[in-house]
Amino acid sequence: MWYGLDQMSQTVHKRQPGGPRPAPNLALFEARIRAGLSRDDVGRLAGVTGKQVGLIERGIATHSRASTLAGIAQALNVDVTEIFALRKRLR
Repeated sequence: MWYGLDQMSQTVHKRQPGGPRPAPNLALFEARIRAGLSRDDVGRLAGVTGKQVGLIERGIATHSRASTLAGIAQALNVDVTEIFALRKRLR
């Protein structure tokens, strides 16, 4: 069982075994590896923790602030749209 942190409400969501797995952000992972940076390095440059970068990279933190995503993109010297898919919310 894993726990995902919802950044907007700061609540923890528990996924039951066999439930859907989060989709990893491979573009973020690849950009970080190309830059030769660790998660802690990116976090330090972006003003967040390396743990937060890892949660976003693994697709667990799905409601991060725009400023966090922009900071990570800037730390990696890439455009934010290259590593984060912008999704429309359907109502």
